[in-house]
Amino acid sequence: MVDFQAKASKGTTPLLTACVHGSDEIIQMLLLNGADTSETDKRMNSVYHIAALHGRCDTLNLLLQHGGPTCQRMLWASNNEGKTPLRMAVDGNHPDTVTMILKLQPEHKATFDIKDKYLLHEAAAKGYVEVAERLIQNGYDPRLRDEDLQLPLHWAAQYDRVDVAQLLVTMAPDCIEDRDEAGMPPFLTAVGHNALGVVKVLIEHGTDIFVTDDEGRTAIHIGAKFNAIKVLTHILDLCREKRKVEGDRIPDLVNQPDHSQMTPMHIVCSNGYIEVLYQYGAALDALDEDEETPLLLAARKGETISVRQLLEWDKRLVLHKNDDADTALHLAAKYGKAETTKVLLDAGADIEAKNSHEDTALQCAVDGGHLNTVHQLLERHAVLENKDDLSFSQQSAEITVFIHVSRKWHGYQLALSQVS
Repeated sequence: MVDFQAKASKGTTPLLTACVHGSDEIIQMLLLNGADTSETDKRMNSVYHIAALHGRCDTLNLLLQHGGPTCQRMLWASNNEGKTPLRMAVDGNHPDTVTMILKLQPEHKATFDIKDKYLLHEAAAKGYVEVAERLIQNGYDPRLRDEDLQLPLHWAAQYDRVDVAQLLVTMAPDCIEDRDEAGMPPFLTAVGHNALGVVKVLIEHGTDIFVTDDEGRTAIHIGAKFNAIKVLTHILDLCREKRKVEGDRIPDLVNQPDHSQMTPMHIVCSNGYIEVLYQYGAALDALDEDEETPLLLAARKGETISVRQLLEWDKRLVLHKNDDADTALHLAAKYGKAETTKVLLDAGADIEAKNSHEDTALQCAVDGGHLNTVHQLLERHAVLENKDDLSFSQQSAEITVFIHVSRKWHGYQLALSQVS
Protein backbone atom coordinates (compact mmCIF):
# COMPACT_ATOMS: atom_id res chain seq x y z
CA MET A 1 0.00 0.00 0.00
CA VAL A 2 1.33 3.43 -0.95
CA ASP A 3 1.94 5.83 1.95
CA PHE A 4 0.93 9.26 0.67
CA GLN A 5 2.21 10.92 3.87
CA ALA A 6 5.74 9.47 3.72
CA LYS A 7 8.42 12.18 4.03
CA ALA A 8 11.69 12.40 2.14
CA SER A 9 15.00 13.40 3.77
CA LYS A 10 14.16 17.12 3.58
CA GLY A 11 10.81 16.57 5.21
CA THR A 12 8.80 16.83 2.00
CA THR A 13 5.75 14.72 1.31
CA PRO A 14 4.65 13.67 -2.21
CA LEU A 15 2.02 16.43 -2.08
CA LEU A 16 4.59 19.09 -1.15
CA THR A 17 6.85 17.91 -3.97
CA ALA A 18 3.99 17.98 -6.48
CA CYS A 19 3.17 21.56 -5.42
CA VAL A 20 6.79 22.59 -5.99
CA HIS A 21 6.67 21.23 -9.54
CA GLY A 22 3.17 22.56 -10.21
CA SER A 23 1.54 19.36 -11.45
CA ASP A 24 -2.17 19.87 -10.74
CA GLU A 25 -3.12 16.43 -12.08
CA ILE A 26 -0.78 14.71 -9.64
CA ILE A 27 -1.89 17.06 -6.86
CA GLN A 28 -5.54 16.19 -7.48
CA MET A 29 -4.76 12.46 -7.52
CA LEU A 30 -2.89 12.73 -4.22
CA LEU A 31 -5.69 14.73 -2.64
CA LEU A 32 -8.32 12.22 -3.79
CA ASN A 33 -6.25 9.51 -2.15
CA GLY A 34 -6.19 11.26 1.20
CA ALA A 35 -2.98 13.31 1.10
CA ASP A 36 -2.83 15.60 4.15
CA THR A 37 -2.72 19.33 3.28
CA SER A 38 -1.60 20.24 6.81
CA GLU A 39 1.82 18.57 6.50
CA THR A 40 4.90 20.86 6.36
CA ASP A 41 8.55 20.50 5.42
CA LYS A 42 11.49 21.15 7.75
CA ARG A 43 11.12 24.90 7.23
CA MET A 44 7.46 24.70 8.20
CA ASN A 45 6.36 25.49 4.65
CA SER A 46 2.94 24.07 3.91
CA VAL A 47 1.48 23.33 0.49
CA TYR A 48 -0.25 26.71 0.76
CA HIS A 49 3.10 28.47 1.15
CA ILE A 50 4.47 26.72 -1.92
CA ALA A 51 1.44 27.39 -4.11
CA ALA A 52 1.44 31.06 -3.06
CA LEU A 53 5.18 31.48 -3.65
CA HIS A 54 4.81 30.30 -7.24
CA GLY A 55 1.55 32.17 -7.83
CA ARG A 56 -0.45 29.05 -8.65
CA CYS A 57 -4.08 30.00 -8.09
CA ASP A 58 -5.45 26.76 -9.60
CA THR A 59 -3.30 24.72 -7.23
CA LEU A 60 -4.42 26.84 -4.32
CA ASN A 61 -8.05 26.24 -5.27
CA LEU A 62 -7.51 22.48 -5.32
CA LEU A 63 -5.88 22.59 -1.90
CA LEU A 64 -8.67 24.67 -0.42
CA GLN A 65 -11.32 22.32 -1.80
CA HIS A 66 -9.70 19.32 -0.13
CA GLY A 67 -8.19 21.03 2.91
CA GLY A 68 -11.06 20.39 5.27
CA PRO A 69 -11.33 22.20 8.60
CA THR A 70 -7.56 22.88 8.84
CA CYS A 71 -7.22 24.82 5.58
CA GLN A 72 -8.18 28.20 7.07
CA ARG A 73 -5.64 27.82 9.85
CA MET A 74 -2.90 26.68 7.46
CA LEU A 75 -3.64 29.49 5.02
CA TRP A 76 -2.61 32.05 7.66
CA ALA A 77 0.13 30.03 9.39
CA SER A 78 3.77 31.15 9.36
CA ASN A 79 6.83 29.15 8.35
CA ASN A 80 10.14 29.21 10.23
CA GLU A 81 10.93 32.65 8.76
CA GLY A 82 7.66 34.09 9.97
CA LYS A 83 6.20 34.20 6.47
CA THR A 84 2.56 33.41 5.71
CA PRO A 85 1.31 32.27 2.29
CA LEU A 86 0.12 35.85 1.75
CA ARG A 87 3.62 37.15 2.38
CA MET A 88 4.99 34.54 -0.04
CA ALA A 89 2.57 35.71 -2.72
CA VAL A 90 3.67 39.32 -2.21
CA ASP A 91 7.35 38.34 -2.30
CA GLY A 92 6.76 36.47 -5.55
CA ASN A 93 4.91 39.43 -7.12
CA HIS A 94 1.72 37.47 -7.74
CA PRO A 95 -1.22 39.92 -7.64
CA ASP A 96 -3.93 37.36 -8.46
CA THR A 97 -2.75 35.07 -5.68
CA VAL A 98 -2.62 38.01 -3.28
CA THR A 99 -6.22 38.88 -4.14
CA MET A 100 -7.36 35.28 -3.82
CA ILE A 101 -5.87 34.86 -0.34
CA LEU A 102 -7.17 38.20 0.91
CA LYS A 103 -10.68 37.33 -0.27
CA LEU A 104 -10.49 34.27 1.98
CA GLN A 105 -9.69 36.28 5.07
CA PRO A 106 -12.17 35.46 7.88
CA GLU A 107 -14.70 38.18 8.56
CA HIS A 108 -13.77 38.30 12.24
CA LYS A 109 -10.14 39.00 11.28
CA ALA A 110 -10.57 42.77 11.41
CA THR A 111 -6.89 43.69 11.18
CA PHE A 112 -3.87 42.04 9.64
CA ASP A 113 -1.51 40.13 11.91
CA ILE A 114 1.74 41.89 12.76
CA LYS A 115 3.65 39.54 10.45
CA ASP A 116 1.57 40.72 7.48
CA LYS A 117 0.96 44.27 8.68
CA TYR A 118 3.54 46.00 6.49
CA LEU A 119 3.16 44.06 3.25
CA LEU A 120 2.14 47.23 1.41
CA HIS A 121 5.40 48.83 2.52
CA GLU A 122 7.34 45.84 1.20
CA ALA A 123 5.49 45.80 -2.10
CA ALA A 124 6.24 49.52 -2.42
CA ALA A 125 9.95 48.95 -1.79
CA LYS A 126 10.10 46.21 -4.43
CA GLY A 127 8.16 48.18 -7.01
CA TYR A 128 5.32 45.67 -7.26
CA VAL A 129 2.69 48.18 -8.33
CA GLU A 130 -0.10 45.70 -9.16
CA VAL A 131 0.42 43.83 -5.90
CA ALA A 132 0.35 47.16 -4.05
CA GLU A 133 -2.89 48.07 -5.79
CA ARG A 134 -4.51 44.73 -4.87
CA LEU A 135 -3.43 45.11 -1.25
CA ILE A 136 -5.04 48.55 -1.07
CA GLN A 137 -8.20 47.27 -2.74
CA ASN A 138 -8.45 44.55 -0.12
CA GLY A 139 -7.98 46.60 3.01
CA TYR A 140 -4.38 47.74 3.27
CA ASP A 141 -4.06 51.41 4.21
CA PRO A 142 -1.64 53.60 2.17
CA ARG A 143 -1.55 55.91 5.21
CA LEU A 144 -0.25 53.20 7.56
CA ARG A 145 3.07 54.00 9.24
CA ASP A 146 5.75 51.49 10.23
CA GLU A 147 7.81 51.55 13.44
CA ASP A 148 9.85 54.47 12.05
CA LEU A 149 6.66 56.34 11.18
CA GLN A 150 7.34 55.80 7.50
CA LEU A 151 4.55 55.49 4.97
CA PRO A 152 4.62 53.05 2.05
CA LEU A 153 5.43 56.18 0.03
CA HIS A 154 8.66 56.64 1.99
CA TRP A 155 9.63 53.07 1.09
CA ALA A 156 8.86 53.65 -2.58
CA ALA A 157 10.94 56.84 -2.43
CA GLN A 158 13.97 55.01 -1.02
CA TYR A 159 14.09 52.62 -3.97
CA ASP A 160 12.91 55.03 -6.69
CA ARG A 161 9.77 52.98 -7.41
CA VAL A 162 8.09 55.45 -9.74
CA ASP A 163 4.92 53.50 -10.59
CA VAL A 164 4.22 52.64 -6.97
CA ALA A 165 4.83 56.24 -5.90
CA GLN A 166 2.36 57.38 -8.56
CA LEU A 167 -0.22 54.93 -7.20
CA LEU A 168 0.30 55.92 -3.58
CA VAL A 169 0.10 59.70 -4.08
CA THR A 170 -3.05 59.14 -6.13
CA MET A 171 -4.65 56.94 -3.45
CA ALA A 172 -3.53 59.10 -0.50
CA PRO A 173 -2.72 62.62 -1.77
CA ASP A 174 -3.10 64.06 1.73
CA CYS A 175 0.02 62.17 2.88
CA ILE A 176 2.48 63.69 0.44
CA GLU A 177 4.04 65.97 3.08
CA ASP A 178 3.82 63.57 6.05
CA ARG A 179 7.08 63.19 7.96
CA ASP A 180 8.67 60.08 9.40
CA GLU A 181 10.31 59.79 12.82
CA ALA A 182 13.43 61.55 11.52
CA GLY A 183 11.37 64.49 10.29
CA MET A 184 11.71 63.55 6.64
CA PRO A 185 8.80 63.87 4.20
CA PRO A 186 8.82 61.48 1.22
CA PHE A 187 10.35 64.19 -1.00
CA LEU A 188 13.47 64.57 1.15
CA THR A 189 13.70 60.78 1.47
CA ALA A 190 13.69 60.50 -2.32
CA VAL A 191 16.32 63.24 -2.60
CA GLY A 192 18.61 61.47 -0.12
CA HIS A 193 18.46 58.29 -2.23
CA ASN A 194 19.00 60.12 -5.54
CA ALA A 195 15.58 58.80 -6.59
CA LEU A 196 15.02 61.19 -9.47
CA GLY A 197 11.96 59.38 -10.81
CA VAL A 198 10.07 59.61 -7.53
CA VAL A 199 11.24 63.20 -7.03
CA LYS A 200 9.62 64.11 -10.35
CA VAL A 201 6.39 62.30 -9.44
CA LEU A 202 6.17 64.13 -6.11
CA ILE A 203 6.87 67.49 -7.74
CA GLU A 204 4.16 66.81 -10.34
CA HIS A 205 1.74 66.18 -7.48
CA GLY A 206 2.57 69.47 -5.79
CA THR A 207 5.05 68.55 -3.08
CA ASP A 208 6.83 71.46 -1.41
CA ILE A 209 10.33 71.54 -2.90
CA PHE A 210 11.38 74.16 -0.34
CA VAL A 211 10.54 71.96 2.66
CA THR A 212 13.17 71.49 5.39
CA ASP A 213 13.76 68.68 7.87
CA ASP A 214 13.89 69.09 11.65
CA GLU A 215 17.44 70.45 11.40
CA GLY A 216 16.50 73.06 8.83
CA ARG A 217 18.14 71.20 5.95
CA THR A 218 16.70 71.68 2.48
CA ALA A 219 16.66 69.24 -0.41
CA ILE A 220 19.99 70.75 -1.50
CA HIS A 221 21.58 70.03 1.89
CA ILE A 222 20.29 66.45 1.74
CA GLY A 223 21.35 65.93 -1.86
CA ALA A 224 24.79 67.37 -1.14
CA LYS A 225 25.27 65.08 1.85
CA PHE A 226 24.43 61.92 -0.09
CA ASN A 227 26.01 62.86 -3.44
CA ALA A 228 22.61 62.85 -5.14
CA ILE A 229 23.90 64.64 -8.21
CA LYS A 230 21.02 63.85 -10.58
CA VAL A 231 18.45 65.11 -8.12
CA LEU A 232 20.53 68.14 -7.14
CA THR A 233 20.84 69.37 -10.69
CA HIS A 234 17.16 68.75 -11.41
CA ILE A 235 15.97 70.72 -8.38
CA LEU A 236 18.48 73.53 -8.90
CA ASP A 237 17.46 73.82 -12.56
CA LEU A 238 13.84 74.00 -11.47
CA CYS A 239 14.61 76.71 -8.89
CA ARG A 240 16.60 78.67 -11.44
CA GLU A 241 13.65 78.69 -13.84
CA LYS A 242 11.25 79.67 -11.06
CA ARG A 243 13.48 82.57 -10.02
CA LYS A 244 13.49 83.87 -13.58
CA VAL A 245 9.71 84.20 -13.38
CA GLU A 246 9.07 84.96 -9.71
CA GLY A 247 12.35 86.60 -8.70
CA ASP A 248 13.33 86.85 -5.05
CA ARG A 249 10.08 85.26 -3.91
CA ILE A 250 11.77 81.94 -4.67
CA PRO A 251 14.23 80.96 -1.89
CA ASP A 252 17.90 80.73 -2.83
CA LEU A 253 18.21 77.06 -1.91
CA VAL A 254 21.84 76.74 -2.93
CA ASN A 255 22.83 79.26 -0.22
CA GLN A 256 20.10 78.69 2.37
CA PRO A 257 21.64 77.78 5.76
CA ASP A 258 20.31 75.12 8.12
CA HIS A 259 19.82 75.63 11.87
CA SER A 260 23.62 75.40 12.34
CA GLN A 261 24.13 78.04 9.65
CA MET A 262 25.71 75.45 7.39
CA THR A 263 25.04 75.90 3.71
CA PRO A 264 25.05 73.06 1.18
CA MET A 265 28.57 74.15 0.17
CA HIS A 266 29.79 73.46 3.72
CA ILE A 267 28.45 69.93 3.35
CA VAL A 268 29.57 69.19 -0.17
CA CYS A 269 33.16 70.35 0.42
CA SER A 270 33.65 67.08 2.28
CA ASN A 271 32.75 64.79 -0.62
CA GLY A 272 34.29 66.43 -3.67
CA TYR A 273 31.20 67.56 -5.61
CA ILE A 274 31.65 71.28 -5.02
CA GLU A 275 31.65 72.12 -8.74
CA VAL A 276 27.94 71.30 -9.03
CA LEU A 277 26.90 73.84 -6.41
CA TYR A 278 29.42 76.44 -7.59
CA GLN A 279 27.84 76.36 -11.05
CA TYR A 280 24.53 77.33 -9.46
CA GLY A 281 25.93 80.28 -7.51
CA ALA A 282 26.91 78.78 -4.16
CA ALA A 283 28.74 81.31 -1.97
CA LEU A 284 32.30 80.28 -1.11
CA ASP A 285 32.63 82.53 1.95
CA ALA A 286 29.45 81.54 3.82
CA LEU A 287 29.95 81.17 7.58
CA ASP A 288 28.45 78.50 9.84
CA GLU A 289 27.74 78.94 13.56
CA ASP A 290 31.46 78.48 14.33
CA GLU A 291 32.39 81.18 11.81
CA GLU A 292 33.86 78.53 9.54
CA THR A 293 33.83 78.72 5.76
CA PRO A 294 33.66 75.67 3.49
CA LEU A 295 37.45 75.97 3.08
CA LEU A 296 38.00 75.71 6.82
CA LEU A 297 35.84 72.59 7.01
CA ALA A 298 37.58 71.02 4.04
CA ALA A 299 41.00 71.77 5.57
CA ARG A 300 39.96 70.23 8.90
CA LYS A 301 38.92 67.01 7.15
CA GLY A 302 41.88 66.90 4.79
CA GLU A 303 39.76 67.17 1.65
CA THR A 304 42.71 68.30 -0.42
CA ILE A 305 40.92 68.28 -3.78
CA SER A 306 38.19 70.54 -2.43
CA VAL A 307 40.74 72.83 -0.77
CA ARG A 308 42.69 73.18 -4.00
CA GLN A 309 39.55 73.88 -6.03
CA LEU A 310 38.20 76.46 -3.57
CA LEU A 311 41.50 78.32 -3.61
CA GLU A 312 41.62 78.27 -7.40
CA TRP A 313 38.23 80.00 -7.40
CA ASP A 314 39.21 82.54 -4.73
CA LYS A 315 42.66 82.71 -3.09
CA ARG A 316 41.38 85.24 -0.57
CA LEU A 317 39.59 82.40 1.20
CA VAL A 318 42.91 81.42 2.79
CA LEU A 319 42.69 84.55 4.98
CA HIS A 320 39.47 83.53 6.76
CA LYS A 321 39.54 82.56 10.44
CA ASN A 322 36.97 80.83 12.65
CA ASP A 323 35.82 82.02 16.08
CA ASP A 324 39.05 80.63 17.62
CA ALA A 325 41.05 82.61 15.05
CA ASP A 326 42.16 79.35 13.42
CA THR A 327 43.07 79.64 9.77
CA ALA A 328 42.68 76.78 7.33
CA LEU A 329 46.40 76.12 7.87
CA HIS A 330 45.91 75.83 11.64
CA LEU A 331 43.15 73.27 11.14
CA ALA A 332 45.03 71.20 8.58
CA ALA A 333 48.07 71.15 10.88
CA LYS A 334 46.02 70.40 14.00
CA TYR A 335 44.51 67.30 12.40
CA GLY A 336 47.67 66.12 10.67
CA LYS A 337 46.58 66.72 7.08
CA ALA A 338 50.06 67.05 5.56
CA GLU A 339 48.98 67.07 1.91
CA THR A 340 46.34 69.70 2.60
CA THR A 341 48.92 71.71 4.55
CA LYS A 342 51.18 71.73 1.49
CA VAL A 343 48.39 72.99 -0.77
CA LEU A 344 47.57 75.80 1.67
CA LEU A 345 51.21 76.81 1.95
CA ASP A 346 51.54 76.84 -1.83
CA ALA A 347 48.51 79.14 -1.95
CA GLY A 348 50.19 81.65 0.36
CA ALA A 349 48.77 80.72 3.77
CA ASP A 350 50.40 82.73 6.57
CA ILE A 351 52.72 80.29 8.33
CA GLU A 352 53.28 82.71 11.23
CA ALA A 353 49.59 83.43 11.93
CA LYS A 354 48.47 82.78 15.52
CA ASN A 355 45.06 81.75 16.77
CA SER A 356 43.32 82.95 19.94
CA HIS A 357 45.58 80.65 22.00
CA GLU A 358 48.68 82.27 20.47
CA ASP A 359 49.45 79.01 18.66
CA THR A 360 51.03 78.86 15.24
CA ALA A 361 50.22 76.10 12.79
CA LEU A 362 53.48 74.45 13.85
CA GLN A 363 52.40 74.41 17.50
CA CYS A 364 49.09 72.84 16.46
CA ALA A 365 50.91 70.10 14.56
CA VAL A 366 53.24 69.46 17.51
CA ASP A 367 50.34 69.33 19.96
CA GLY A 368 48.62 66.79 17.73
CA GLY A 369 51.74 64.65 17.37
CA HIS A 370 51.72 64.86 13.57
CA LEU A 371 55.33 64.33 12.46
CA ASN A 372 54.70 64.60 8.71
CA THR A 373 52.90 67.90 9.13
CA VAL A 374 55.61 69.22 11.45
CA HIS A 375 58.16 68.29 8.79
CA GLN A 376 56.07 70.02 6.13
CA LEU A 377 55.94 73.26 8.12
CA LEU A 378 59.60 73.26 9.10
CA GLU A 379 60.59 72.80 5.48
CA ARG A 380 58.74 76.07 4.82
CA HIS A 381 60.76 77.78 7.60
CA ALA A 382 58.06 77.84 10.25
CA VAL A 383 59.24 79.97 13.19
CA LEU A 384 60.54 77.90 16.11
CA GLU A 385 59.51 80.02 19.09
CA ASN A 386 60.23 79.06 22.70
CA LYS A 387 56.52 78.36 23.17
CA ASP A 388 56.92 75.44 20.82
CA ASP A 389 58.98 73.67 23.52
CA LEU A 390 56.04 73.55 25.92
CA SER A 391 54.46 70.50 24.36
CA PHE A 392 57.57 68.44 23.68
CA SER A 393 57.26 66.28 26.76
CA GLN A 394 53.73 65.34 25.78
CA GLN A 395 54.60 64.10 22.31
CA SER A 396 56.45 61.14 20.85
CA ALA A 397 60.22 60.98 21.21
CA GLU A 398 60.42 61.07 17.42
CA ILE A 399 58.82 64.51 17.23
CA THR A 400 60.87 65.81 20.19
CA VAL A 401 64.16 64.78 18.56
CA PHE A 402 63.00 66.06 15.19
CA ILE A 403 62.12 69.51 16.59
CA HIS A 404 65.38 69.84 18.55
CA VAL A 405 67.48 68.81 15.55
CA SER A 406 65.58 71.26 13.39
CA ARG A 407 66.09 74.03 15.96
CA LYS A 408 69.81 73.28 16.14
CA TRP A 409 70.09 73.33 12.35
CA HIS A 410 68.08 76.55 12.22
CA GLY A 411 70.45 78.18 14.77
CA TYR A 412 73.49 76.95 12.87
CA GLN A 413 72.21 78.47 9.63
CA LEU A 414 71.44 81.76 11.39
CA ALA A 415 74.96 81.95 12.89
CA LEU A 416 76.50 81.09 9.54
CA SER A 417 74.58 83.88 7.84
CA GLN A 418 75.77 86.39 10.47
CA VAL A 419 79.43 85.39 9.99
CA SER A 420 79.18 85.73 6.25
